[in-house]
Amino acid sequence: MFIFGFFKWILIGIIAFIIVIMSSIRTSDWNFPKDEIINAYNTFLQNFCVAVLSKDKDIEGKRVFGTDKYVGTYKAEYDNVTSEETIFGGTALYRENGDHIRLKIKVEKQSGNINVIAKLGYNEKTLIDDTGEYEDNIYIEGVSYYLTIKLDNFKGGDGSVIAKIFTDNNNKIMKATLKKGTSIGMHTHDTSSEIIFVINGTASCEIDGKKEQVKQGQCHYCPKGSEHSVKNIDDEDLVMLCVVPNQ
Repeated sequence: MFIFGFFKWILIGIIAFIIVIMSSIRTSDWNFPKDEIINAYNTFLQNFCVAVLSKDKDIEGKRVFGTDKYVGTYKAEYDNVTSEETIFGGTALYRENGDHIRLKIKVEKQSGNINVIAKLGYNEKTLIDDTGEYEDNIYIEGVSYYLTIKLDNFKGGDGSVIAKIFTDNNNKIMKATLKKGTSIGMHTHDTSSEIIFVINGTASCEIDGKKEQVKQGQCHYCPKGSEHSVKNIDDEDLVMLCVVPNQ
């Protein structure tokens, strides 16, 4: 998905590059300004490839960009989240603010898996794959660079959950996909309830010591103050729409 998106924007930039050349040829008898075309292409790359970055509404933490989209600060406290967030980065022939980026990362976790990854062109470098700290320079001349955070396992459950999340001041709305055998471990809703609607598959839900099966088209409800877990017990994907209102 990342590589496809990257090449899509590269292709758009190349097309724009060709358009600029053809326009210059028609208007100046082949005497077109090379530096201006290169600068224009570089601007196209930077503007279009920003689309690879996760939007603010799709990330859990607080992101503040620095001098450009390549750098800044990001702080997040993850709870009940499995996702992939692309926090910083970009693509350019040259970066106006230099080819070196200083990274300083600190991760603390209680359960689940986390990977902080630097994507440099076709290559990926894992910077942190557990609790720990990382500090070093990244050299990005002539390659795309994106800093990505991957999170797996809700509350110590088994397997990997794919989630798309929307949050505002009133609700957290999430579409979650659990592969065969994947579970969201037991956790308590201290400050809110949760409503789960099963779009596809069959879930085994345990709530306050009682088990129930929830099939396609049915709902599971966890009241505020209760604890529950969810597991995919089917061979196909379990797809759920989850709503957690602020209470």
